[in-house]
Amino acid sequence: MVSTRSQGAQSNKSDMQPPTKRVRMANSDVEVAKQPAGEPGLRERLLSLPVELFGEVCSYLDAIDLRHLSFTDETFWSVLVSAKSDPIWRQAFKQTVPSMPECPETMSGSSYARFMLAECCMICQVKTWRLSVDYFHRVRYCDACYQSNIISKNAVLKLYPDFPPKFFKYLSSDAVGSSGASLGSVHSAKRKNQPKYLKATVAGVYELWESLSKTPSSPELANARLIERLENYANNRIKSGLTMRHWQLVASNRKSAQLAKIRNQRRAMIFAKLSELGYNHRDFPGWHSEVYSPVALTEEGS
Repeated sequence: MVSTRSQGAQSNKSDMQPPTKRVRMANSDVEVAKQPAGEPGLRERLLSLPVELFGEVCSYLDAIDLRHLSFTDETFWSVLVSAKSDPIWRQAFKQTVPSMPECPETMSGSSYARFMLAECCMICQVKTWRLSVDYFHRVRYCDACYQSNIISKNAVLKLYPDFPPKFFKYLSSDAVGSSGASLGSVHSAKRKNQPKYLKATVAGVYELWESLSKTPSSPELANARLIERLENYANNRIKSGLTMRHWQLVASNRKSAQLAKIRNQRRAMIFAKLSELGYNHRDFPGWHSEVYSPVALTEEGS
């Protein structure tokens, strides 16, 4: 049983509920509660949660939805690009269908999501179908940013004339070992079969090599250790890059199949409606953007 005090509290609480207004919508009435002035909204309530509880809420999202959430608010963005958000992202990668490959230890969760899921250039944010994706360097660039950041061997030697030749094989997206396939994705025939190097990585390796060469004790030993590090670097990039590329192919095929199914269902519903209205197949459009749009029809739309 509920005590009289509790019943009174519940009664007072119900009396204090915000009034509702009836909003006229298509073919239906929806009761919408007004939010009292000063009462925190969903955003404020989410941001007031402890990090652990916020992470628990986000654990129900896949990486695509989590990325969309990060774009809705500057505060969400700052939280979800911070290092503390990595466990949240790693859980979201598992929730994604198909499940995404494990995030490399050298990448943050937000950076990995940006590389794997973004449909725009990672630098200038431009959206274009001519994006070059390189799974070795883990970059997604438009043509302009590609030309500015991915350079050839000749360009490397112009920048660093004494760059050790033995380093090149560890820094190219074409260095895929026995698999025989490039991890680079290009659109221009001019780039085909040309080893490609990330300018920032080359600069970092050259700077490290220069400092090790000045080691007073044993520069030869230091350089041998650098070679070992580069070998591990290349092997890890190849292994993770092949896995990423395979997932991207599977995810792309799955998305294409889903869109094709939506288009076919939409076409069938439109043609069925036209038949109900007395039209025959000769009146049906051979192709029309409204008929083959990859957007499902609602009951009202049909």
